[in-house]
Amino acid sequence: GSSKVKGLELNYQQQFTFLPGWWSGFGMFANYTMLDAVGSYGTGEVTAATTSEIPGFNPEVGNVGISHIKNRLSLRLQLNHAGRYLNTYNANQSRLVYRRARSVVDFKSVYNFSRHLGVYLDINNVLAEADRAFEFHGGRPNAIRKMKPQFLVGLNGRL
Repeated sequence: GSSKVKGLELNYQQQFTFLPGWWSGFGMFANYTMLDAVGSYGTGEVTAATTSEIPGFNPEVGNVGISHIKNRLSLRLQLNHAGRYLNTYNANQSRLVYRRARSVVDFKSVYNFSRHLGVYLDINNVLAEADRAFEFHGGRPNAIRKMKPQFLVGLNGRL
């Protein structure tokens, strides 16, 4: 098959170094991507498929967050968003399976003891949003899989 993808990506990032003292470590970031695709499935037919009919193609993603980076400590709180998209194709429209839109809050932190050694703590999915939520065409529920917050702790080493 073949396809054409067009889109728009917006990105903004700023460190507030102009603020006094401790406040100068703050920053913010945001990005958003919107894509549109048209193509065929390569089945020999000339049928075109719109963006919402291409399995695994997510036409909308974005994130926004704040950070504080000062001396040896780095903290980041961010909201990640992924739009609704087709997960599994079926020739029968009532059997199309879509992955629901999902917005998740993550927290990331790093403390560097030196240039060569640091420790990190990450908390993924702070608000315990559904990890995978699927629905059939028309919004009929298919399956929802919940995931509790995930805690990751470890050491970073550099040579």
